[in-house]
Formats: sequence, structure tokens, C-alpha cells
Amino acid sequence: MHGFRLFWRWKSRRRLGRPSVSAELRTLIRTMSNANPLWGAPRIHGELLKLGIDVSQATVAKYISRQRRLPSPSWRAFLANHASQISDDGSGSATSSLAAMPRSALRTFCSGSTELKSLPSMKLKV
Repeated sequence: MHGFRLFWRWKSRRRLGRPSVSAELRTLIRTMSNANPLWGAPRIHGELLKLGIDVSQATVAKYISRQRRLPSPSWRAFLANHASQISDDGSGSATSSLAAMPRSALRTFCSGSTELKSLPSMKLKV
């Protein structure tokens, strides 16, 4: 054998390294993860060891299905839901429950500005 055939045989040889995880094991890990959403990788790893399946916890963590979380409400939704509790006394400062809000939340909400964009008559002094 010469030329390209020899090169391709060399290129296609079986490589050494980490053994691959079988498709059955990946399916089992995903099935256990979906059936028990509160179980993390350590618990699933322990259950697999009890079944006699020797696999690392890092491998289990790689193949568990991630739970999708719903997005959290925006500040615009927060203000719309709490508009009746927020009052403007005309002095330019918000009074009521916004005063009890942590400063870090107010800074995040205002994003560098001292005015609330969604409620034009109200101004916050941070």
C-alpha cells in the first residue's frame, strides 16, 4: 500500500484515550434525571453505583438534562403590579414601599440614572 491509502489507514486508526460513554448509559442518565428532577449528579451517580455501573460523577453531570427555568418578571412588570402602592407626593422623591427597597436593587433598576423611565412623574434619588 502506498500513497493515499496508507495515509488514510494511518489517519483512521483507533485512537487511545478516554473510553466513550455508551448511548444506553447516556439515555439512562437522562431518564433518571427527568424522572427525578430534584436529584443532582451526586445522587444519580450514587444510584448508578448501586446498580453496578461504574461511571464518574463528572460524566453524570455532563449528561443530566438541565431543567428549564421560567424567566423572571421584569422591572416594568413589577412597577405595573405595584403602581397602586407607589405614591408620588409631589416633592420629587418616591415614598412608600420603594423606600424599603434595597439600594442595590434600586441602582440595578435605575441603571445609572436617577430617574424612572416608566413612571415619568416619579424621580428616585439614589
